Amino acid sequence: MRNHLAVRDVLRSDAALRDEYSAVKKRVGATTSDIDDYGQGKNAVVQRILAAAGLTDAERASIDANQVPSHKDLPR
Repeated sequence: MRNHLAVRDVLRSDAALRDEYSAVKKRVGATTSDIDDYGQGKNAVVQRILAAAGLTDAERASIDANQVPSHKDLPR
């Protein structure tokens, strides 16, 4: 939860990161229809946002290592 709030707060206060995040979302969204690829495509900028929010290297590594199940693997 902390990482979600950190992203929100940084995007509200840092116009350069907000613009970069927006551009990445548009680019990745235009090039993939797979939600897993979309998330991976945003990962680098999200890591920079989390760093700007003051999360430690260890916290960011933990977040980066959290592997959610692929949407393809979830029951429907």
